[in-house]
Amino acid sequence: FKNAFTLVADKAGKSLVCFERNYRTQHLQLQMVPIPKSSVKALKGSFQNAASLAGIELTMLDEKDQLTDLVNEGCPYFFVELPDGSRLFTRQMKDFPLQFAREVLASRPILNCEEKADWRTCALSKDDETKLAKQLQEILPVQTTATNTTTSARIIRHNTSLF
Repeated sequence: FKNAFTLVADKAGKSLVCFERNYRTQHLQLQMVPIPKSSVKALKGSFQNAASLAGIELTMLDEKDQLTDLVNEGCPYFFVELPDGSRLFTRQMKDFPLQFAREVLASRPILNCEEKADWRTCALSKDDETKLAKQLQEILPVQTTATNTTTSARIIRHNTSLF
């Protein structure tokens, strides 16, 4: 799906930011958020500044580094992949802000919608989620089925509210 979302974002004149936060969960969520291409330059600095203010040490990964080599199954971590190919990572999850990536992305220099940093302020009705999921299935350049409408709705609920 990541490549498909990258194509959709590019077609809309945007760049895609992907992030994962795994902490005390039984499942992984890959979050994908399109941002204006004009915001890409400010992105790395915004993540690094926010991390510094929160006392978090983000490490820049080398091209050869693979996430699966850096964390064991069940190990907590945060990972973000920027449109320029930069990848930032930390295993430092004590006191890690739950909305960290959303706060950075919703900030003034990136999306300028700070009120949407908390996903709960972006909640949609079930009907609206379903409509958006169907729209998403129409624009994605991959085969989708009725079984992943719920997945699409979740993707929309948590991320499209940011653009």
